[in-house]
Amino acid sequence: GTSENSVLSGSVSLIRANLPPLPDLGSLVAASSRPAITVEQSNQYLRGIHLDISIESAQSLEVRTSLARDLQTSIDLRLRGTPQLPSLLGSVTVNQGEIEFFGTRYTIDRGEVLFSNPLKIEPNIDLNLETRIRGIVVNLTVSGTPQKLNLSYRSDPPLESGQIVALLAVG
Repeated sequence: GTSENSVLSGSVSLIRANLPPLPDLGSLVAASSRPAITVEQSNQYLRGIHLDISIESAQSLEVRTSLARDLQTSIDLRLRGTPQLPSLLGSVTVNQGEIEFFGTRYTIDRGEVLFSNPLKIEPNIDLNLETRIRGIVVNLTVSGTPQKLNLSYRSDPPLESGQIVALLAVG
């Protein structure tokens, strides 16, 4: 295209991903709500670019981070829009692994991050996590967007939610 109207398109295939160290998954979720791309309005070449990029992973992408072990994911995303107003559509599915969430290590039972807002990058998280503390199995469900994250707890043997929170906070 031209500097006034062009398309940046193509495919990205991910085989392995290494993320920089973060204190916990809560920090990663908070970081995902910030804009990923900032572009000066005065850059004439970037102003006219439209994005159409497919981002896919190998069948089972290996992700390495200070927060996760044996994390196996699959990614099927499409980056669209402009550098000033990008949007991301598709999903990231977590098939297995362990993560650290608010200082506690959990096994991932099921995980999916959906990107369905065509106007901006807005992840919608749905994770089922499990941990064992002092012989008590605690299941944590995390759902929603980073701006409005919902947490729900249950345990075996059954405890009240305040007891579960205390158990998770102090072990």
